[in-house]
Amino acid sequence: MILTNVQPFVMRPDVGSTGKKCRLISNHYRLSDIPDTKIYQYAIDIVIEGAPARLRIPTKLARELMSAVQVQLLLKAGKDTFVYDGHFQVFESSH
Repeated sequence: MILTNVQPFVMRPDVGSTGKKCRLISNHYRLSDIPDTKIYQYAIDIVIEGAPARLRIPTKLARELMSAVQVQLLLKAGKDTFVYDGHFQVFESSH
């Protein structure tokens, strides 16, 4: 993929004049290592039907529900079908 019309980041004034260095750890995947693949991102919200909108499902329960859905899809499709971040994002790829 070639990006066109890429603009440089605008620097804030006095960057680097205060603060301190810190170590940053990040988990990520190099997407260029997955040729001919499209990755789709979905924003989801798991709710209890009939419950007030402000009532949130606990994260542990949401993960268990999505895991059960993924197992059923795995049994049906024969492959991993999506990745759930445990909160609001689902990622799916197609080859």
